[in-house]
Amino acid sequence: MPKGYGLLLVWLMHILPFIRTSCPPGCVCHDDNKDVACRNVNLGSIPMFLNPELRRLHLIDCAVTEPDAMTLRIYEDLEELDLSGNNISKLDNEAFDQLQNLRTLRLSRNRLSDLDRTLFAGLVKLETLDLSQNVIKSLQPQVFVHIQELRHLNLSKNELLELDSMVFAGLEHVKTLDLSFNKLKKVSPSLFLDLTQIETLNLSHNQLEKISYGVFSSQNQLVILELAWNRLRNMEMGAFTGLRQLKSLDLSANKLTSAPREQWPYVPALEELSLSNNPMNALESLDFLELATLKSLTITHMNSLTQIKDDAFHGLCALNSLTISGCRQLHLISPTAISNCSKLQILNLSGNGIKHWNVDVLNLSRLSAVDLSTNPWYCNCSWTGVLRNLISRHNSPNMARCDGPEQMAGMGLDKAVLDCQNTLLTLARQNLNNLPVLSILIGALLLVTVLLVTVCVKMMCCSKKAKSTPKNSRMPLYGGSSSFSGSIIYDKPESISDLMDNTMNNMNTGTCQRYVSALPQGRPDLINYPATDYYSSLVLLPNKCHNCAYTSTYASPYATNAFPHSLSRSRLRPPSFVAPPPPPSCPPPPLSTYHRNGVPL
Repeated sequence: MPKGYGLLLVWLMHILPFIRTSCPPGCVCHDDNKDVACRNVNLGSIPMFLNPELRRLHLIDCAVTEPDAMTLRIYEDLEELDLSGNNISKLDNEAFDQLQNLRTLRLSRNRLSDLDRTLFAGLVKLETLDLSQNVIKSLQPQVFVHIQELRHLNLSKNELLELDSMVFAGLEHVKTLDLSFNKLKKVSPSLFLDLTQIETLNLSHNQLEKISYGVFSSQNQLVILELAWNRLRNMEMGAFTGLRQLKSLDLSANKLTSAPREQWPYVPALEELSLSNNPMNALESLDFLELATLKSLTITHMNSLTQIKDDAFHGLCALNSLTISGCRQLHLISPTAISNCSKLQILNLSGNGIKHWNVDVLNLSRLSAVDLSTNPWYCNCSWTGVLRNLISRHNSPNMARCDGPEQMAGMGLDKAVLDCQNTLLTLARQNLNNLPVLSILIGALLLVTVLLVTVCVKMMCCSKKAKSTPKNSRMPLYGGSSSFSGSIIYDKPESISDLMDNTMNNMNTGTCQRYVSALPQGRPDLINYPATDYYSSLVLLPNKCHNCAYTSTYASPYATNAFPHSLSRSRLRPPSFVAPPPPPSCPPPPLSTYHRNGVPL
């Protein structure tokens, strides 16, 4: 500074206390509060005749093109200086060197393009620096090294392309850093190395394509991380290493095709997450398994999202608010997708393409606010009943309307639920009226069923008994007697001659001997009859007399032409009947007749 200016400044500082201060037209001055505020006043420069003991000076949109360093030295007690919205394109390197009490400096919405390393040398107490909405393209290394008490730094809405790894050197006390709305394409792994106390970092609206491992390794106190509106496609394993205290993460409007589930173990305290406006086709099962502390999840405007699969939100046991909105292609949400979110209170499913409701909400006892509006609901009584409790908690029930079927199109979802309830009640009453007839029909059906089962069981028992009977059984062919009174029909297993021989040998030779001896031995008249032919049965007529043995005779097969040689050739069983011993004095019995297939010969 020229020597003359120094003398003038000293002189002004001595005479100003004796000069009545003036307030520029259009400004608001409070001498008691030592506060001057000028907005949209065409000043052109910083006024000189203000209270020299000013604490706060706001000159916003006042056409101050270049702050005069000598004038600023007059107000050495300033704690807050706001020069936003002016056309400042250049700052004197010594402009702020006497403002050692300044805590807040706002230079936003100006035309600054470059900052000298010594510009902030005198601001030893500065805590807030706002350089947003300028045209800064680069920053010199250690440009902020003299303001080590800085807490809040805003560099948003500039034209930064790249940052040197030493730009933020010395800023150990910074709590918030805003680098949004720049043109950053990459971030050096050591860029934030000195920002160990930072709590909020905004990198949104840049052109970042990836996050490298270790970028946030020193940010153990970071709570909020904004990465929205970048070009992130993937993040290296361990990209979030060090973010143990992170509570809010915004990854919306990037190029992520799936949830970065491999990063969740590095953010164990996360409570808020946004994945909106990413090109994801589906939310897979267990996509958020490691986020046990998450309380709010926002998924909006995903134009490619078509389905949310089983157990997609499994593990979100602390989830309080879930927003899935504006996803027009989303038609299917799995029934079990949110069934485990037992602490869910706010559910927003508005503006999607959901037609049918099949989501299990039975476990969501704490659900208090629901938004189902602007979905193409196809109102069907099979599922609208499930929505009965949800509708009562809907913020605007009339906003949720049916898109089909035709007779219900445009009807409010709450009205559709009510109509379905009335329909079901009417059907229930009709069923009660038809209950007697229905009971009779059911009883008749049961009776017929019992009868059929009984018949089938008996038939099965008979079939098993028949199969268990030996083939050479001596049982009669018929269960009862034949058409011949007192006769019994037996299977015959052997030739008639053998049968007669056996029969005569077993008979008593008493008074009936004369009748027996009259019987021919062997088979008469069968000389030309094939030896392999047999009679199928033998009928023994019992004697009416109780004093004589049963006697038998037989007739020649040639006595009748009714029996061809095609008679059964099966080996028949011998008679099981054995005649009792005859008493004496018996009249001759009637001749027994041999039968073939039940017909007398």
